[in-house]
Amino acid sequence: MSLLIVATGPVDANIKLADIAFESGDYQSAITEYKAAAQAGNARALHTLGVIYNQGLGVEQDKNMVISWLTLAAQYDFKNSKKLANLLSAKLSPEDKQIVVEQLQRLEPIYGKQSINTNILPQLITNNLSKKLNFQTVTSHIYWILKMT
Repeated sequence: MSLLIVATGPVDANIKLADIAFESGDYQSAITEYKAAAQAGNARALHTLGVIYNQGLGVEQDKNMVISWLTLAAQYDFKNSKKLANLLSAKLSPEDKQIVVEQLQRLEPIYGKQSINTNILPQLITNNLSKKLNFQTVTSHIYWILKMT
């Protein structure tokens, strides 16, 4: 029996760096790091990009981009992203709805859940196979720790 540990170290690092930059007001760096985390399927990063565009933090306010980022986050059922995207979409003109469709066509291949699951997730799993621990090694370490306490 084996225990497989899959860690997405760089993704976690990106979201932490993004949060630090965001909290310090360095929105350009935050956007860069949130996008990097979003490319690996981090739904909170997608949602936060929507918040950034909604508030115009380091970017021009853009309701269409807000809806696009929230729609991508909603693919992961992240919090209230779907509800917010639907509420905002209902207020759009037909022209703006078309802009959102076009934005999503550009963003989906990079940040969409299906693209992540098809392209990125297998790489993360494969790259982390080297970090595989077998059950015997884990239990030996637990036994040693318990013995020491």
